[in-house]
Amino acid sequence: MEYLQKALEISEKGSEVTLTISIIFNIGVFYLDHADYEKAMVYFSKALEQGEKEGMKVTVCSTLKNIGTVYLRKKNYATALSYTLKSLDLATDLKLLSNQSSIQQQLSEIYAATNDYRNAYIHHKQYTEINDTLYNEKNTRKIAELEYKYKFEKEKQAIELVQQKKDAVQAAEKKLGWIIIFSLSLGFILMCLLAMFLFRSYRFKHKTNIILTRQKNDIEELNEEYQAINEQLMATNEELVVTKNLVEASEEKLRWLIKNSNDILVQVNEKGEQFFISEAARNLTGYKVEELLGSIEDVIFPDDLEIVQQHWERVLDNKDVADCIQYRHKHKDKGYVWFESVAQNFLDHPAIKSVVANIRDITERKMAELALLESEAKRARLLEMEMELLGRELESNKKSLTAVTLKLIQNSERDTQTIERLMEIEESTNPSGKHKINMLISDYKRISCNSNWEEFEILFEKVHISFYEKLNSQFPTLTANERKICAFLKLNMSSKEIAQITFQSDGALKKARLRLRQKLEIGREINLVTYLQNI
Repeated sequence: MEYLQKALEISEKGSEVTLTISIIFNIGVFYLDHADYEKAMVYFSKALEQGEKEGMKVTVCSTLKNIGTVYLRKKNYATALSYTLKSLDLATDLKLLSNQSSIQQQLSEIYAATNDYRNAYIHHKQYTEINDTLYNEKNTRKIAELEYKYKFEKEKQAIELVQQKKDAVQAAEKKLGWIIIFSLSLGFILMCLLAMFLFRSYRFKHKTNIILTRQKNDIEELNEEYQAINEQLMATNEELVVTKNLVEASEEKLRWLIKNSNDILVQVNEKGEQFFISEAARNLTGYKVEELLGSIEDVIFPDDLEIVQQHWERVLDNKDVADCIQYRHKHKDKGYVWFESVAQNFLDHPAIKSVVANIRDITERKMAELALLESEAKRARLLEMEMELLGRELESNKKSLTAVTLKLIQNSERDTQTIERLMEIEESTNPSGKHKINMLISDYKRISCNSNWEEFEILFEKVHISFYEKLNSQFPTLTANERKICAFLKLNMSSKEIAQITFQSDGALKKARLRLRQKLEIGREINLVTYLQNI
């Protein structure tokens, strides 16, 4: 970088525009290699602007491709694709096969990163074909150079041999004069020299033949290697075709499997970023798939973020078991909807390398559950209110029953006093008057017994709801008078109070209680009041 900056300074001072643009481009490449994308974009933009101004199409083509590389590494795939396609158009117009090869490779990476595997495969195939063409051209050029070199060396050796012969003839002609002038002995020396020359020429030719033979062998070996490479390339192409067909069949099968599914299939990388979402998400969320890719924090209900984070930690920690959660997801038109997600960790799986989640909409089920809970809560409140109302009513009935019972006892006491007075009057009355008074006393007792009984019985049944029902079902032979005595005993009334209310003597009441014990089939060891209170 130090030397590049110095070179740029000198170039700008010398007004070397072409060299300046080249140095700016190389500085951008330096920052790109060191992942300083902001600085790389500054220099690439400057190189692109000046290159377009100066009409340096090759430099413009390379700069567009490198800008695309910057956006690719920054994961801005749409912008990367735009610049790379512009670079490809320019490289195609200029017929720059080497540039086309690297551009096709970069397009394949961009489409693969956006999950467009079909276009990724097409551009990778074009990259391979261009590489094969460059490789074949390189081999052809190398063979042509070797053949040309061989012919050139052969012609050169022939020319040198002819020149040597011409030189030898000229020397012989010159020496011939000396031979004529000098003695015949010089002729012998000339013959010796000629023999030596011929011997050297033979040796030179022999060495030349050996070199040519070696070069021929090298060329034949190169041809064999070239043929072997071609066979390997053909076999590789066949394997690629088979692999392509398998991939396309697999993609088609997967596409049809998830096309009509009501569930969303999601793939998440180790950073928690969604990089694949099935089309079902559009129907369930109202958003396009492209809008949902990446982090999910913006579409999760704020109160559910902690639940989702805990779910993610469980999925990362336990790779053998799928984890299930329920959460609320943002809908484009409906606010939030309820989702149920079942996710499992396949990051270590060589073919999947992601966390796979199957997500379904459970909004209706959740609403039904919430409605059921609300209904149960409402029913519980109503039941509580009803129980409270019944409690208040029972308490009121108990108070009323106590009041009626007290009133019944008071009335019986009053009626007893009245009957006693009537009986005193009867003693001092003639027989005709006694008969009328006795009838009056009987009627009074009957009326007094029934007085307030109906009100008492209604309140008694309200307070002790199932008492009569149980008593009648267990002991159906009880008389009406015996059921009254059972009701009075249930209220823990004394024998004196019962006798007053029923206008019975103590002896008659004792006999009635004895008959009642017999009908209830209980012995004397069992307390009658306690027994009746437990019914």
